[in-house]
Amino acid sequence: MYKRQGLLGTPEGTLSQLTRSLTQNDWVVLRMVAQPSRFLERVEFTIDPASPGFPGAVAASIARTFDERGAECAFAAQAAFAFLLRERPELKDLPRVAIGFSGGAMTLPTVVAREPDDYAAAIIIGGGCDFWLMTQTSNYNQWIGAVHATWTNEASDADKRAVDKAYLRASRLDSYHTAQALANKPVLVMLGDMDQAVPAPLGELLIARLEKAGAKVTPIRQSVGHEALFMTLPRRFATMHAWLDEHFLRANDVP
Repeated sequence: MYKRQGLLGTPEGTLSQLTRSLTQNDWVVLRMVAQPSRFLERVEFTIDPASPGFPGAVAASIARTFDERGAECAFAAQAAFAFLLRERPELKDLPRVAIGFSGGAMTLPTVVAREPDDYAAAIIIGGGCDFWLMTQTSNYNQWIGAVHATWTNEASDADKRAVDKAYLRASRLDSYHTAQALANKPVLVMLGDMDQAVPAPLGELLIARLEKAGAKVTPIRQSVGHEALFMTLPRRFATMHAWLDEHFLRANDVP
């Protein structure tokens, strides 16, 4: 099992509890503490609605930046597994389940897309897709400060929608597209209906993209925000274990 944490390795207590809970239920856990450092590197985009190349040129630049960051997450996970399997080759044939929290959940489909045949299932907690729109609407944006956009002229709502649509057309590795890598795989998705950090509508959009791709999605929606979703997660460990047991036989259950 592969588990990617959220930004800044939080919430530590919940993540450690989940790791213990999984290992106590016969899962081997490869835990990556955080995203690659460049995931939070500050980047600035200047957007001019009056420029001749608007919105395609700036959208292509945004997509290239975000795709590179998503690719680094996928390469990091691939390298971590390569190291693990060199050290523990006996684990090679065990089913691999990806679990992503928050920022790790946002990029989880892209991680799976790097080695789609190696993953049997996924659990996505507090994730979403359309990274550009997420950076513009998340209540974490100013706090984290990784993406800053300056509009040189007053932007209308139509201008903002045009950039987002052009971004999605240009992107290759946004989870909006890489959700396809989870086709025919079971996926448990937990989200908060009041999430403003990874805005709830973008969590719903990811569910829609997974379902369109043919993933076997089990959605669990709760009337909580982003922080409460994770702080209360231990109450739902039993639900996660039941879902895993439904799809995978544990080693001691094999005849």
